[in-house]
Amino acid sequence: GTLAVGSEVEVLDGAVSVGFLPRDTVSGRSIRVADSEGQIIEDGRVGEIFISGPDVTIGYWNKPDLDHQFHCKLSDGSEYFATGDLGKIVDQRLYVVGRKKELIIVNGRNIYPTDIESIVEVEYPDTVRPG
Repeated sequence: GTLAVGSEVEVLDGAVSVGFLPRDTVSGRSIRVADSEGQIIEDGRVGEIFISGPDVTIGYWNKPDLDHQFHCKLSDGSEYFATGDLGKIVDQRLYVVGRKKELIIVNGRNIYPTDIESIVEVEYPDTVRPG
C-alpha cells in the first residue's frame, strides 16, 4: 500500500500533489503536517510532513543512537516518522514544497538537491527546462 493514492496530478502554487490522502483507520497509515513544536496544523499551512504506518521504518540502519532524530510524538499523542520534507495538505491532497534541510542522505552519503537538478537538466534537456 501507499500513503497517498490517486493518479491525477494537481499543481498548486508551483507544487505538485503526490495524491489523495487516505484519512481512515483501515490502512493503519497516516500523514500529518505539523509545526516545529509538534502541533498538527490545519490544512493549507506549510509544515514538516510526518508519516506513520506498518511499512514505515523503525529506525536508522545500523545506527540506533540516531533513531530519536526521526521519531516524534505529535499533538495527537501518536508517534510519527519525521520525513524532513515540508508540505501542506489542500483538498485532501499532499503537496511537497521543499526540505527542512537542503540535504538528502542515502546510504550515509550526502546528496544535495541542486546536484540532482543539474544532472536531470543535462540528461533530459528536451523534457526539463533549466532552472
